[in-house]
Amino acid sequence: MIRRQRLPGPLLALLAVAAVMACAWIVLIPPLQGPDEGGHIAYVQKMVERKTVPFFEERAPYRYSTEERIAGFYGGFEPLRGNLDARPLWTPVDVAIWRRADAAAGPDAKRDALYDQSFRNPPLYYAYAAVPYLAGRSGSFFARELLMRLANIPLLLLVVLFSWLVAAELFGGRRLPCLVATVPVALQPQLLNLSAVVNPDVALAAAWSAAILVLVRLLKRGPTRGRVAALAALCAASALIQPRGATLIAPAALALALLWRRRLTRPTARRAWIGGLAALLLLGAAGTAAWLVDGHPVLARLRLVGSYLWQFYLPRLPGMTPSPDAAAYGFREVFVDRFQGTLAQLEVTLPRSAEELLYVLTLAALAGLVLLAVRRRAWLARAGRWELIAVFAALLVVPIVAVQIVAARGLATPGFDPTITGRYLLPVLPLYGAAIAALVRSAPARLVPVAAGAVVGGALVLQLGSAGLLLARFYG
Repeated sequence: MIRRQRLPGPLLALLAVAAVMACAWIVLIPPLQGPDEGGHIAYVQKMVERKTVPFFEERAPYRYSTEERIAGFYGGFEPLRGNLDARPLWTPVDVAIWRRADAAAGPDAKRDALYDQSFRNPPLYYAYAAVPYLAGRSGSFFARELLMRLANIPLLLLVVLFSWLVAAELFGGRRLPCLVATVPVALQPQLLNLSAVVNPDVALAAAWSAAILVLVRLLKRGPTRGRVAALAALCAASALIQPRGATLIAPAALALALLWRRRLTRPTARRAWIGGLAALLLLGAAGTAAWLVDGHPVLARLRLVGSYLWQFYLPRLPGMTPSPDAAAYGFREVFVDRFQGTLAQLEVTLPRSAEELLYVLTLAALAGLVLLAVRRRAWLARAGRWELIAVFAALLVVPIVAVQIVAARGLATPGFDPTITGRYLLPVLPLYGAAIAALVRSAPARLVPVAAGAVVGGALVLQLGSAGLLLARFYG
């Protein structure tokens, strides 16, 4: 257990800043304006008021509770969604009209929700959110929503804390790299956006951040019963928070397999280990291909999916059939625009010039990481450091590939939904911060303080600028 007095001063300052900014974002984002927030509130409400877990119920017609529909309509929050010209209704007359409608709704107004897409999620986050809901059960709908939002702040602080601790493990506890790695996490706009609304993604980010710390310690310090048990518990918790969380099992299994490989001293045993791993990968690839084909002509289907995925990440090759889906919504839109911005109900976006700059910086950072890995390849090969890189790659790639493969099954169908979005990167924020710190450390010694200052200053500008956009959107 980490004692408060042992936490470094810069970390305590970052935790305080993150908590203050989270409170500010909670105020800036009006009720029901987070991604799918209405559905997540409906899940908690049905769990508490009906004493049931919606995850285990059959689908029904889409409908929120009467209380939630009254709050959305009479508060002006339903018409506010995605409508840049609308503003919340907040005058005393508006409040009086809502109170009158809410009072006339009757005792079953909280209990008559039927179904929402969020009901397909596992229940762990909603059980956590049920605690503040119960604490404010005698209050209004908006009071309960506010309490549930505030309950996300401890989860946000866990993400910040574990990001610092991961950096401390990777950089030997040096203060400057830890600070550089943690500031972009603590001030990341999308993380604050999800922390300020009722949404399980911040809980998933907290679970994965803890798991990343455990994985780093497993590979650097070796396995213990406590670390293995903690990893197993975090894998279970992650799967119970969100279906995407189940993908944590893959990098966890890889880490344990790599630890087992260390015990194999005979060359034949190591070759058998490599052969077994390759066979598992081939079997998984074959099963995925068979699932994707789904009765379609095999080669045509695989060519369609391969072309889409290629054009999602890379420029189209000569002779390749254009993929309108990838052209309209590809790497930049997902991993830059929606990761760094696209807030509230996705209608609050950064200025185009800021998105262009962030895209260039992202490409430069990726190129810098590749060059750094090539330059330091001998160092990475020593003392099992390549094992960390392999597990980090699995943490990043497996969930993204899983989501895209599931979505790709619907290619060439009307209304194709690519599913993936920028907030799906939030679980690996500690790696995002560590990568930035590694690039800063690789600069010439005289430029390291300048680069560190640029990172901190850039993160602060992005955070305050995003908050300003929300202020203008909803209250300007």
